[in-house]
Amino acid sequence: MNQNLSAIPVESSLYSQIGMAFFCVIAIILFLAWIIKRIGWKKSTKQFIDIKATYNISAKERILLVYVDHQLLVVGVTAQQMTLLHTINEQRTEMLLAEPAEVEQLSKSNLFNQILQSVLDKR
Repeated sequence: MNQNLSAIPVESSLYSQIGMAFFCVIAIILFLAWIIKRIGWKKSTKQFIDIKATYNISAKERILLVYVDHQLLVVGVTAQQMTLLHTINEQRTEMLLAEPAEVEQLSKSNLFNQILQSVLDKR
């Protein structure tokens, strides 16, 4: 009976070592996932569709500024459908996107507001 009591601490020690190793492996996996997310690791594939800006109207409704085939498209998105609201021609798109570094410093929201305002002023 004395032998059984001495075996219990050895087994619990073994279980605690396995538990700590398991915890460390999970912690390393979570840490690496966090690092990859922070770095923004993405495949370097050329994208044919690029969302330049988003304006949220409500929780399920938004307006997107989508760059496709050298044109900017203003698209309304709801939970049920997507609707093309306006197409900005190729020449105007290049002019709006080719502005100097000032545009890069603006947030996407400000870029959207600026482009939307220029489209409205044009009308």
